[in-house]
Amino acid sequence: MILPTGLQAWICVDGVRCEEFQETVSENGRDVTCWIPSEAGKTFTVHWTDSPGRQTAYGLSIDGAPRGGRACVNPTGRPVKYTKSGERISATAKRPYLFAPIQQSDDDDLLLNSIEGVGEIKIQANMARFRPSAPVFRDVGAQKTFHERTKKGIDHQTSFGAARYSRAKSLDTYIPIPLGPPSCLIFKYRPMNVLQANGITPPSKFVDVKHDKKPEIYNGDSEVEIIEVKPKVSVKRERKRKASSPDPLIKDESSPQHKRVKREPMNSKNDDIIYISD
Repeated sequence: MILPTGLQAWICVDGVRCEEFQETVSENGRDVTCWIPSEAGKTFTVHWTDSPGRQTAYGLSIDGAPRGGRACVNPTGRPVKYTKSGERISATAKRPYLFAPIQQSDDDDLLLNSIEGVGEIKIQANMARFRPSAPVFRDVGAQKTFHERTKKGIDHQTSFGAARYSRAKSLDTYIPIPLGPPSCLIFKYRPMNVLQANGITPPSKFVDVKHDKKPEIYNGDSEVEIIEVKPKVSVKRERKRKASSPDPLIKDESSPQHKRVKREPMNSKNDDIIYISD
């Protein structure tokens, strides 16, 4: 997904770039929105690239909550690329972003929890000035729970995986002072079956393979010895030959206690802090 300004972003789930559906541009031309499929239990990474000619702040918000971002303090006009794969909880550890089923309850105290922004990943770009700041680390806390009456058809939210070792490339941090209106790239995520049910993505193509059982055809010339005598005798000779056959698929009519056996084949909070880099 790309803005007219050149800012481009994409989401990777378990290392695979997501397909984007129904991209729309706002009337002011500064915001672009699309839909992507989410799958509970899978990690995701946010990528974006730009060629800023002025100092620019890139803020990331997930489910309506600010998640830091990146600062281009020394722009050159050449392409720069940024990645956010999780929340840093120390100089050597981070917790990865993770799609999860939405947590809900009938506890009326949860009615105050706003559902606004849940199911969205948003990258916001602003021209800005920067004020240096000391790095602040804190854990991300528990997954948010919503009242069952307010979730409004939202099936997934973002959680965080177990902490992983990840040494920060830089601990230089800044607080941005925005200049002018922002531009936004917004990814709305839902399970694939929900996107299909709402006509956002095409239905899956199922291939119905039916193996019709064909009748077994016996070649009389190869299986039956023809003797030029009375038909009754020929039938007896044929039955005798079949009775002596070792083929386990042939039913022995003289032994009714044995059943036909079919062989089956074996199946083998400092939300304003902008991090320069991870």
